[in-house]
Amino acid sequence: MQKEIMQISPQDDFFMFVNGKWLAENPIPPSESSWGAFNVLRDVILDQLRLICEDMQKTPDFKQGSNTQIIGDFYTSGMDIENRNKEGLLPLNKLLNQIEEIKSIPDVARVLAKLHALGFGPLFNPYVYKDYKNPDISTFFIHQGGLGLPDRDYYLEDSKDMQKIRDKYQEYIVSMFKKAGYSQEEAGKMMEVVYGLELELANASIPKELEREVDKNYHKYTPKKARIQFSAFGWEEYLNNIGATKLKNFIIEQPAFFTTVNNLFQTKEISAIKLYLKWNIINNSASYLSEDFASEKFDFYGRTLQGLKEQKPLWKQVVGAMQSGILTESLGPLYVGRHFSEESKKILHIIINDVKIAFKDRVNDLGWMDEDTKNLVYKKVDNINFKLGYPDEWIDISALKIDKRLFLQNVLNVQEFEFKRKMKEAGGPADWTQWVMAPTTVNACADQMREMTFPAAILQDVFFNPSVDMAYNYGAFGSVAGHELTHFVDDQGCKFDVSGKLQDWWPENVKQGFKNGSKAFIAHYSKYSVEGVPVNAEYTLGENIGDVAGLTIGFAAYKKYQKRTGENEIIDGLTPEQRYFIGYARTECGLMRLEERKRRYKTDPHSPSEVRVNAALSIIPYFVEAFGIKPGDQMYIPPQEYPALW
Repeated sequence: MQKEIMQISPQDDFFMFVNGKWLAENPIPPSESSWGAFNVLRDVILDQLRLICEDMQKTPDFKQGSNTQIIGDFYTSGMDIENRNKEGLLPLNKLLNQIEEIKSIPDVARVLAKLHALGFGPLFNPYVYKDYKNPDISTFFIHQGGLGLPDRDYYLEDSKDMQKIRDKYQEYIVSMFKKAGYSQEEAGKMMEVVYGLELELANASIPKELEREVDKNYHKYTPKKARIQFSAFGWEEYLNNIGATKLKNFIIEQPAFFTTVNNLFQTKEISAIKLYLKWNIINNSASYLSEDFASEKFDFYGRTLQGLKEQKPLWKQVVGAMQSGILTESLGPLYVGRHFSEESKKILHIIINDVKIAFKDRVNDLGWMDEDTKNLVYKKVDNINFKLGYPDEWIDISALKIDKRLFLQNVLNVQEFEFKRKMKEAGGPADWTQWVMAPTTVNACADQMREMTFPAAILQDVFFNPSVDMAYNYGAFGSVAGHELTHFVDDQGCKFDVSGKLQDWWPENVKQGFKNGSKAFIAHYSKYSVEGVPVNAEYTLGENIGDVAGLTIGFAAYKKYQKRTGENEIIDGLTPEQRYFIGYARTECGLMRLEERKRRYKTDPHSPSEVRVNAALSIIPYFVEAFGIKPGDQMYIPPQEYPALW
C-alpha cells in the first residue's frame, strides 16, 4: 500500500498525494470515529489540558472559587470512578423525584424550566443570543429539539440502515430503563411511550436544510401572544422559572413545531410526559454517572451510530466535559498562558489583513454583483471584528460551586451557572466582547453578522505554524479565513446587513445571480461520493462555496504577501504556489468510519475531507496551473464546467 500511495500523482488524487502516506501509517484508533489533522490536534490540546488539570490537583493551597480550585476539583470528581460507580443513579434521584411529583400541566412547565436551565433538552431547546433583527440586544430563543436520535431523518427515513438504528435505539431505551430499576416488561412499555412521543416531535421538526435559513426561523412573540396561540403550554410557570419574567418578547424559531409541543400537553397523559422527561435526563446524564450507564450509552451512540470500537480513556472523557461552556473561562487563561504566543497573533493579523484586501478585490471583479451592493459588502467586511487567540477579558466564574466528590452535580452546576448568566442578559444590551467559541476549541466560526473567531487551539500546526514558510500558512490558515469571510455574503450572510441586522439588503438581480452560480456547485459536487456515500450537494452547498472561494481568496492574499516580501524559495522541490495548496490539503487530512460517514451525511453541512480537497481544487485555475493539470488527468475538469460564482 505504501508503494502504491507514493506513486499517486497530484494530478490524479491530490488528497491522497498529500495525505496518503500519513493515513496509511495512522489508522483510526479504536476509540475514534474519525482520525486526521483535526483529531490529532484535538488530542494534543486534550493532553495539554490534562496536564493543567493534574497540576491544579496537586496545588496544596488554593482559594475557593479560584481557577485552581474550580479546575482541580472538577477534574478530581470526574476521575473518581470508584465513587461514581458506588453512587450509580443516585445523583439523579432528586431530579427524578421532582418529575415524579408532577401532577398538572403547570407542574410540567415548572420542572421543564428547571431541566432546561440545567442543560437538558426535553421538547425544545432554549438559548440566549443576539436578536437577529436588533443585534445590539440579547434575546431569548426557543428552537425545535427533544430528540434522542441525531436528526429527524433517523425517525422518518424508510431505509434498512435507519430501521436498524431505530431498532437498536429502542433496545437501548429498554436497557437503560432496566438499569434504572424497572423490569423488562415495564421498560418495554416505557420505551413505547417515549419513542412514540419522540416520533411525534420528529414529524413536526423542519429539515436541517431549512433550519439554516435564519429569516424563515425568526418569529417574534410577546408572552401574551404565545399564551393565546399555544394555550395548553404553561407559559407563566415556564417563563417565571426560566428567568424570563421581565422579557417583553422572545423568538420561537419554529412555531409549527411548537404547535405540536402544545398539542402534546392537550393529548398526552401527564404520565407519558413524565416518562419522556425521565428518559431525557437519564439518557443525557449517563456519561457522567457510573460505568455501567456510561458504557450502555457508548454502546449505542458510540458503537452503533459512529462505529467506535472502544471508549475513550476516562481522563479524555473528563477533560472533554470541561471543553464546552463556562468552565473554559477558568481553563482558558491557564491554557493560553502556556501554549499561545503573542508573536503568533502578530503574524495571524498580517494574514487576516491580506485576506480582507484580497476579498474586496475579488468582490470588485464579481459580474453578478452590482456596484451599490459591492460597496455595502466592503463596509460590512470593515465592520467585522476578528477575534484571534483568546478574549481580552475573562468572565468571572468564581461563584461557581464545584465539589471534588460530585461529578454529575458539578456538570449541572456549570450548565446552570452559564444559563442563568445568559438569561440575565436577555432583553438587555448584547456583549460583543464575549466569545462564542472557547480558546481551547479546535475550530473557527463566523456569525454572519459582524464577527469571526479563531481560537488559540486551532492556531497551531497543522493549521498554523510560525516556523514554516508563509506559503504553507496562507494555504492552511489564510484559506480558512477567506472561507469564513464568504459566509458574510453567501445565501444566508446576505440576509444580515452592514450593521449585522437581519434585513434584506441584496437586490433581486444579485440574489438571482448568486442562485444561478450556486447551481453549478450543486451539479459539480453531486458527482462525488466516498465509500458509496454520496455528497449531499444541497445541504453542503454553503460550505462547498466557502471552500472554493476561500482557497481562491487565500491564494490572492498570499500573492500580495509574496509580492511584498519576495518570498519565492523552492522547498523540497515545491514552488510556493504548490506549497500553498499542500497547506490546505494537510488541514483536511483524515479517515472516517463508514458508520460515522453515514451519520455525517445527515448532520454535517461540510463535504467529506476527500471531496473538500479534490472537488474544490479541481475547479480552481490557480491550482490547475500550479500542478499542470491537463486533459486525461483524474483531477481535470473542463474549464467551461467551473462554477463561476467566485
